[in-house]
Amino acid sequence: MQRLMTKKLNQVLAVVLTIAALMTGQVAMAANTWTVTNPTGSTFRITRPDSHVGTTETVKYRTVSLSAYAGQHYTAVSDEVTFDVNDTYKEVTVSETTPGTNAYKYQDGTKRKYRFDVTDQGGFHLAHCDREITTGTRFTNSYVNKSVHIVSVPKNMGYNTLW
Repeated sequence: MQRLMTKKLNQVLAVVLTIAALMTGQVAMAANTWTVTNPTGSTFRITRPDSHVGTTETVKYRTVSLSAYAGQHYTAVSDEVTFDVNDTYKEVTVSETTPGTNAYKYQDGTKRKYRFDVTDQGGFHLAHCDREITTGTRFTNSYVNKSVHIVSVPKNMGYNTLW
């Protein structure tokens, strides 16, 4: 009887721990003090925790489309970077495309976003940073106002008409 009760308690404990792990997600499971910032333009700075300095470490990074599309607004990247023993940060630049002047002619400075995501070798999320880019430019409401003169012709005036 004691053995059966211990087995049931272990099963209940396993279920409770599984549920807790699923609810907290990967981010909470990893000791996460990594940061990713976007200091200038399309350059992203990956900074590792001070406690990791003194070891060699490799992390993976990638871009993720949000409202900006890879191949249209930026060039997708998926690679890894290795921190040497004394490195505290590494920088990665993402190539952003510049659309032609007519590509977004009638859009009033549309904002698009993509994400720079960093994971450890096992795929656990460490940090991310969203980058917002503007496509198109602000346009003015300048247009040419043309006068149009409409001539109406009575139906039965001997002209070939469609009506």
